[in-house]
Amino acid sequence: MLQSHLPMSKIYSFDVFDTLITRTVCLPEYFFLQVARRINTRLGLNLDPVIIAILRIMAERELLETGTFPNIQVIYDRLASKLNLPSQPHIDQGHGYPGPE
Repeated sequence: MLQSHLPMSKIYSFDVFDTLITRTVCLPEYFFLQVARRINTRLGLNLDPVIIAILRIMAERELLETGTFPNIQVIYDRLASKLNLPSQPHIDQGHGYPGPE
């Protein structure tokens, strides 16, 4: 009955994180460990990946506490600063793939 009073229109809904992009890890923390390993490989370092992952989480939290929503580059710039390393643009890419259609 209510439907007869509503205008006809098309609605498109997208659930980007569950439909279009599938993670290759179960938890974000595992992703941070993979990125930490990539940092070690790319820069020829031998830092503990767990420490890098913890510092990455801390970097994001610190930035969020400033009242802004930081993007990935700002988070990794903060992480690089904590590790006394050069900024690593796009180092977090490559851990997702298109989901099933």
